[in-house]
Amino acid sequence: MLSLAQTYATLINEGRFEELTPLLSEDCHYRYSEGNYLWRDNIVSLFRHNHEMAKRTFEETHYSSSASPVDENTFKVLLLDQFRFRGEWGEHPNKQILKIANGLIVDIEEFETVGQISPQNPS
Repeated sequence: MLSLAQTYATLINEGRFEELTPLLSEDCHYRYSEGNYLWRDNIVSLFRHNHEMAKRTFEETHYSSSASPVDENTFKVLLLDQFRFRGEWGEHPNKQILKIANGLIVDIEEFETVGQISPQNPS
């Protein structure tokens, strides 16, 4: 199950949304600060939209992630989006809690934290 959470995080980082879709149950539920989404196609569409907006908005982006178990069916995914905007580097960290059943992700809850701007390159 941990490998499923790790694969999920990698696919989000790399923008490989067609490969992400079959990892989610058809009736997957996604909750975050701006709303609730139900159905995997809606969730993947939102992820794709956010990824495309970042590519259009920022001069450069870097993504990293890690996944760790909370219990046998629950996993914490830490995502760090780093971006350059008008020559300044910033980051947007967040945490997602994934629930897995029958080999599929059935629930995603996202907890965003306030990002920050720094003049340093993340490389």
